Amino acid sequence: MAFDRLSLIDIAAEVASGTKPAVEVAREALARTSAYEAIQPQVWIERVGEGEVLAQAREIDRGVAAGKHLPLAGVPFAVPPAAPPSPTNRPTPRRWCGACWPPALC
Repeated sequence: MAFDRLSLIDIAAEVASGTKPAVEVAREALARTSAYEAIQPQVWIERVGEGEVLAQAREIDRGVAAGKHLPLAGVPFAVPPAAPPSPTNRPTPRRWCGACWPPALC
């Protein structure tokens, strides 16, 4: 199954069951965000580094192997930053986070 067609429920189930390691999901997510960054680099205000993402994924895989119940572990997501008010005190418009497909305002 292609990564872009999996729901968070599918990803979580595959990681929790050990069918798909969190490290593999993380690598797919990193590749997807890098590919998007190549066409629209300004979409990311801040990204967690690849090393940290993979270290967290390895920790999730260790937890799953140890029998821990981790309901959403391994599910990649993006968090839009809290937008400060503009000088006219109107909220700054929110932008597509880049992790959602199809594109949606997060």
